[in-house]
Amino acid sequence: MSTNTYKNEKKILRGKTSIHTAPTTGVSLIKSIHITNNDENTDSVVTIIITDTNSNEFIYERNRDVPRGSTIEILQPSNDSFDSSLLILNSSEVLKAVADGSELHLVASVLEMT
Repeated sequence: MSTNTYKNEKKILRGKTSIHTAPTTGVSLIKSIHITNNDENTDSVVTIIITDTNSNEFIYERNRDVPRGSTIEILQPSNDSFDSSLLILNSSEVLKAVADGSELHLVASVLEMT
């Protein structure tokens, strides 16, 4: 019998930060990655990375602008889709973010399937 667990991963981004690790006996579906720049004076950038079980890093999104005092969604709907994108992490893969500022807050909506 499989188990589905819904969770929100909440992180303050400083440098390279691990966001979520998929379960060893399942997968994780990332539905949303919201990033808020709480700094009202300075724009920031963020890079989203997936690390596989061999420690290879794959860039999912490079240098996405996060304007001062704003929130962005990394997983945007495509023009040919009625729903937002979905990011899948296979067993033991890790979702990470690299930020150039210290006032970036990230919330990722995750479904773990084991």
